[in-house]
Amino acid sequence: PAPRAPQVAHPADTPRGGEESGWAEARRTEPRTVVMVSHDVEEALYLSDRVAVLSARPARVVAELSAPAPRALDRDAAVTHPGFVSVREHAMAALHEGVR
Repeated sequence: PAPRAPQVAHPADTPRGGEESGWAEARRTEPRTVVMVSHDVEEALYLSDRVAVLSARPARVVAELSAPAPRALDRDAAVTHPGFVSVREHAMAALHEGVR
């Protein structure tokens, strides 16, 4: 079959709370390219393989980060994983730098 085009998700369409685990499970069982826009750094890092941190207008990529924790972890375990914490801090620093 022909490859599928990337899909775009908007924060309003992004699953929240209990539905978020369904989003993460779908990502594991049916890999595909999805472009998700989020203002929630933790959500972006948990649900993604890669995260591009954008600057303020005009938007430019100020950092590109890789998934920080094994996908097998649930969100509570993932966000406290030392690798996740380190990448989240890097993302936040990049966001603050991109605002200047």
